[in-house]
Amino acid sequence: MAGRLPAQLRRAGAWAALWLAVGCGRAPAGSPVPPPTHAGPPGTIRGTLRPATPDGPPKGVLVRVLDPTPSAPPPVPLVLEERDGRFVPEVGAVVAGQGLVMRSHARTSHAWRAARGADAIFHLSQPAGAPELARTLPDGEGPVRVQCDEHPTAVAHLFVQPNGQFATADEAGHFELTGVAAGFHTLETWRPGLPARRQTVQVPPGGVLELQVPSGR
Repeated sequence: MAGRLPAQLRRAGAWAALWLAVGCGRAPAGSPVPPPTHAGPPGTIRGTLRPATPDGPPKGVLVRVLDPTPSAPPPVPLVLEERDGRFVPEVGAVVAGQGLVMRSHARTSHAWRAARGADAIFHLSQPAGAPELARTLPDGEGPVRVQCDEHPTAVAHLFVQPNGQFATADEAGHFELTGVAAGFHTLETWRPGLPARRQTVQVPPGGVLELQVPSGR
C-alpha cells in the first residue's frame, strides 16, 4: 500500500493540474493544441478589389484561399483562347490535374510555350486552321506562364491550385468564392508582377462574408 501511494499521488496531481487548466481555459504545458473547428455548413466570400485606379477597378487579379486540402479536378478543362493577338483569360487558375485546351481564332500559325519559372513544360506548334490542342499542367502549386512565340502580346498566367477555392475578379473588380468551409482562412490576391497580398478572414457558417480586398497595387 505504501509502495503504491507515491504513484497514486502523482496521478492525482496530474488530474488536478488538468482540471485546473481546463477550468481556466488553458491546456497544460506540452499538451497538443487542437485544430481549429469549422462547424456548420460552408459559406461564401464575396468582395470587391481595392483601391480603384484612374482606369477603373484592378483587372486580372486572382483571389484564392490558401487551403492545402486537395480536391478532385473538374471534368471540364480550362479553355485558353487566342483573340486578336491576346490570350483569354490572361490571368486564371486550374485545379491540379485539370485539363487545358488551347484554341486559336487566328488565321496564322501558333507556337504555344509554357514554363514554370525556368522549367519548360511544353512547346507546341499549331498551324493555321489546325484543331485545338489539349494538355494537362504538371502538379505543384504556383504560376505557369503560357505565351505564343508568333504573337508577343499573347501571354497568360495560370495558377495551379490544389483545389477550386479561387476566382478571378471581373471587369468591375468583383469576385465570389462559394463553398468555403466555415471558420478562419487566409485570403490571397495575386497578379503577375505585383506582390501577393494576404489577409485573415472568417467565413460564417452558411452565410456570406462581404469585404473589400487589397489588390496588391
